[in-house]
Amino acid sequence: MKALIINDTRSGKHLGCAIVMQRLMDGCMEAGIEITATLRLDKTFDERFREEVRRCDVVIINGEGTMHHDAVGALVITHAGVMAARLGVPVALINTVWQDNIQAIDLLSSCQWISTRESISRDAIVGAGFFARVVPDLTLSSDPASLYANVEPLGGVVVMDDVRLEVSLMLAQYAKARGLPFFPMGGRPSLRTVTGLVKWARLGLASRCTTQFHMGQVETIKRASLVVTGRFHGVCLAILAKRPFIAFASNTYKIEGLLKDANLGPAGRLLADPPLDPLERNAFIDQSIDQVMAYMRLPANRAAYEDACEVYLQNARQSVRSMFEGIVCIGLR
Repeated sequence: MKALIINDTRSGKHLGCAIVMQRLMDGCMEAGIEITATLRLDKTFDERFREEVRRCDVVIINGEGTMHHDAVGALVITHAGVMAARLGVPVALINTVWQDNIQAIDLLSSCQWISTRESISRDAIVGAGFFARVVPDLTLSSDPASLYANVEPLGGVVVMDDVRLEVSLMLAQYAKARGLPFFPMGGRPSLRTVTGLVKWARLGLASRCTTQFHMGQVETIKRASLVVTGRFHGVCLAILAKRPFIAFASNTYKIEGLLKDANLGPAGRLLADPPLDPLERNAFIDQSIDQVMAYMRLPANRAAYEDACEVYLQNARQSVRSMFEGIVCIGLR
């Protein structure tokens, strides 16, 4: 069976997206699905899609964080999914968020398989009158040993960015004030535009490092005693490493949904946005870190958290396997 994958998100060198795409390709291979092409949502998308859709048995849409608020990418994907369905090609929407879409709702009626990364998105789709399953993010089906090898914890706090620039700046400033490593997961903006230059300069001034988080640094998550992040995939990496974390919301409810499903307790905590005042902000984050660390110092609590992570990861692996089996079924109809 042959599949066309839409929304290849690797172009921005975002580590979470890179892992997702690798797990997607691995899952297809293990299920006996041949990938004919992977398409980015770029200027060549429409032309390439019209060519490639006629060569496949199923279209797999990697929704990730794209399908929300009728964003441009969400509408491009919707148009492609509707076209595929009209041509009689089965469509699977997987690994997706779903929030506040009106025009993009047309995609749902074109899909033979829908799975969201968390239950809030699933409930939104069910509320619109369609059936959807929850299959945790593909990063969570990774083998932790392949990412973290035999690394042992060394302690310390790691700070990551947020998809929202203003919150990223606050987290960068906090890390700088506390002498902590800061890892932006988002890619460097284009420096050919004034907006990109200003954004990168602001982040550089706010932090001690503006190197995009990459695979060579991923073991810092395992070595840390706690992760502070505004990134969905930062949370996923912390869970894979079974490290406690405090998270700030993203531009959708994807982190809230993940935490609702994972049931990690006080060591996987979602916070309100940090205060604007630097002193209040630092005290707010410090206090939150201290509370999580105090909880984790008790062996029983640490064991309970690690067990909860393992239960969620086992569910993710099984759900992902079942998802690929389901995609094979719709492709063979």
